[in-house]
Amino acid sequence: MKTKTWAVSIAFLLFSGSVAQAGQPNGNNWGKWGPDDEHGALNYITPDKVAMAARLARKGKVFNLAIDLKPNTPGWTGRTYRHTFDFIFNPSGDGVGAADDAIAMHQQYSTQWDGFGHFFFNGKTFNGHDVATTLTVGGATKNSIHNWAEKIVARGVLLDVARYKGVDNLERGYIITPADLEATARAQRVRVNSGDILLIRTGWLNVLRKHAWPMRGNEPVEFGEPGIGLQAVYWMKDKEIAAVAFDSMAGEAIPFDPEALEKVTDEGDFRAFPVHVELLVNQGIPLGEIWDFDALAADSAEDGVYEFLLVAPPLRIVGGIGSPLSPLAIK
Repeated sequence: MKTKTWAVSIAFLLFSGSVAQAGQPNGNNWGKWGPDDEHGALNYITPDKVAMAARLARKGKVFNLAIDLKPNTPGWTGRTYRHTFDFIFNPSGDGVGAADDAIAMHQQYSTQWDGFGHFFFNGKTFNGHDVATTLTVGGATKNSIHNWAEKIVARGVLLDVARYKGVDNLERGYIITPADLEATARAQRVRVNSGDILLIRTGWLNVLRKHAWPMRGNEPVEFGEPGIGLQAVYWMKDKEIAAVAFDSMAGEAIPFDPEALEKVTDEGDFRAFPVHVELLVNQGIPLGEIWDFDALAADSAEDGVYEFLLVAPPLRIVGGIGSPLSPLAIK
């Protein structure tokens, strides 16, 4: 099936096999929160939901969900990181001395949020913004990630799919389905609500830590990892999930979900990362990658509590299409 782009009177574009109202099943979320919206599904996080999430911090137990920011951490080939420092004055004498440091890095190196400008389809980012005029050399003039800086404080829910299935990690290419997510939630006795941020544990981070991607020693590593498919995105849309994060590099299954490739990506164009397109472009659901859930998952398995206050804002990078972060889960 070849996906077509349809023009409608309000100048929004819908990605589906037929014309559908924005925000309705098999449609997208363009226009749902107005033509100028740059928050997408983060709009589901209302002040009342933030206050409710804050009450989940009962023990004051804090889990940092970021991996270390240093060279040779898991990440995509070509994304770089360099940390340097200088003595400002008096490096070895008596009395006061000072030093300063600097980081040069890709903003989507290490633990990260993918912003809405990170992916586009048919020249449009989320909510119909034109790439040709809004993605500039100086950064994104629409869908900049700095708009999320006060939005990502919410109830977090960990769905430990790997533990539920009794494995250290899901297999390369495994497509996580809505049935997997529902069964994991039932087993954990946790409910998924509107405005939640989902953390989906595949166990894949520990696979990535065994080698510097994409090599193990001098040998190439087979490309691929477990992750969600198109039906899981539709499930998240129906649940009104505000954002989703993973302990893997892409979040979506690689090799890519064939259904997503067919329904989301035009056959004649570059066909890759269709779930990224569905999440970021069509539905406006922020995507987190390379998060570390292991300590949180072990604690949750012990006390049976899989909900918590999640504080995970991006940096205020004006014009940014991605951001590193240091997310905190507080129980």
